[in-house]
Amino acid sequence: MTAFRRIRPNAIPLGWGRFTALAAIVAVFSPIASHAALAMGRGYGAALALAGAQAVASGVLLAGALPGRRWLGLVLGSALLGGLALGARSSAEAGLLVAAGAGHAILYAALLGVFAASMRPGRISLVTTVASRVNPHFHSGMMPYTRGVTVAWCLFFAAQLVASALLLAADPGLWRAFVTTLHAPLVAIMAVGEYLVRRWRWRHEHYTSLGDTIRGVARLRREAAAARTSTPAADCP
Repeated sequence: MTAFRRIRPNAIPLGWGRFTALAAIVAVFSPIASHAALAMGRGYGAALALAGAQAVASGVLLAGALPGRRWLGLVLGSALLGGLALGARSSAEAGLLVAAGAGHAILYAALLGVFAASMRPGRISLVTTVASRVNPHFHSGMMPYTRGVTVAWCLFFAAQLVASALLLAADPGLWRAFVTTLHAPLVAIMAVGEYLVRRWRWRHEHYTSLGDTIRGVARLRREAAAARTSTPAADCP
């Protein structure tokens, strides 16, 4: 007799993938709209609407990613919407600035927490876990490197938070540009830089391309979603 897990029919909503794609689009265009509105002094209505949609989408996505702690998603979405509303009571510009600053802080604090938690004693670092699942040629000799990459991302996320705080105190104008748009290219530079270092470090090894890595991570997300919605079935031969 063996036990197996059966996926409930329609356990994953059919529209969830589309909602995730829509949330990603909003996440890209909302900071751009906020930066443009703040820079030009107009278009606040559309920017505020996108910021509100981003706050709701962020909360829903976090709730979906943490089925055991869905309340965190509700708290996040409510906090972002509340900050946006409170700031907007003063002015549209204040609302956008509060939403941008809070969104940036919550995003990088959450990423730092997730990556740092995987570095605790007895646990496997997050990048090591992903690499071992995505790269079929992964071996134990690569573990120190992937653990080091996890540490590097932790430092990067911490640097984002520190830079935001320092810029807010020293140059609010530059801080505004940083939390709305400039932080995103830095993430891309970090990711591409790590990829180039990996290509050089493991040039004599089999490696996965950037496209394979992205597809692998997407597959892991689908598998994780399926695992979260599965339930134990009765024992059967």
